[in-house]
Amino acid sequence: MVRGTWGSWGRLMKMTQRGDASDARAIIARTVKTAAWAAIFFGWCSCGGSAPEAKSSPQPPAETSATSPAAAPTSGGSSLPSSDLSDNTGVAFRADFSSPELGQPWNVFGAQSGNRQIKGGPDGLWVKIAQAEKSWDAVGARTAKVKVDGDFDLRGRFRDFSARGNGSAKLIVVDAATTKGEAAYVERIQIDGKNLFKFGGDAGGSLENWGFAPTDVDRGDLRLVRQGSTLHAYTRPDERSSWTEFAPPQPAPKTMPRVVKFGVKLSSETNLSAQVRWIDLTMNGQVIRTE
Repeated sequence: MVRGTWGSWGRLMKMTQRGDASDARAIIARTVKTAAWAAIFFGWCSCGGSAPEAKSSPQPPAETSATSPAAAPTSGGSSLPSSDLSDNTGVAFRADFSSPELGQPWNVFGAQSGNRQIKGGPDGLWVKIAQAEKSWDAVGARTAKVKVDGDFDLRGRFRDFSARGNGSAKLIVVDAATTKGEAAYVERIQIDGKNLFKFGGDAGGSLENWGFAPTDVDRGDLRLVRQGSTLHAYTRPDERSSWTEFAPPQPAPKTMPRVVKFGVKLSSETNLSAQVRWIDLTMNGQVIRTE
């Protein structure tokens, strides 16, 4: 192609000298067209330049694990530790369930009847209901002289959960100013033949279900976290495993108080029974203790 181009230029010079203008114009047109294709060819071939760069497709962001959120600042300016429940350091509050009778800072509720029991000991805190008197009959314990302000990280380790019919074992936070309603909770629940981990709370007097995951375990760790204006629910089999955020993060309801108390709760179906044993419970955050 290049030799043809230079030959055309030679003929053009001769025609121009003879005065053949029309033929000269035709050769010029063909020559310009040929030269243009030659430039394109040599621009793309490996010997005359590099191939045009392919535009890279946008790559999806790297996946991030939802099993363990970054430490969040507390209202006091420190960070929430991410220590395991088995650690003896880095927690603002750790429950002592070694005594048969729960004393300070606990307030036991629902245990006035003989068919509902809360009893501590070296094996942890047993919570039991036998022959429940009403639907979702409840018994439990929540802090009375201990509360947390702002961000928090509440964790509980349970064993031996079982229920005849419907029943649930909850890790809860409640309004520090009143004992009514559960501001937020994470639970192991058996309901209508289904076994689940469940995340929910109270939004202006209306109980809401924020997410759940199937399970058949009778033991494990539950975790409820508030980071800024968002709530998170996690579970894991034991301290050797990573945390799994089993439900989508939930914006904290506008009615949820900044200062909360916390504890555990067991519920059962009418005329049936349920039980759970809590062997550890910790709270991290801006803990406030009162006398």
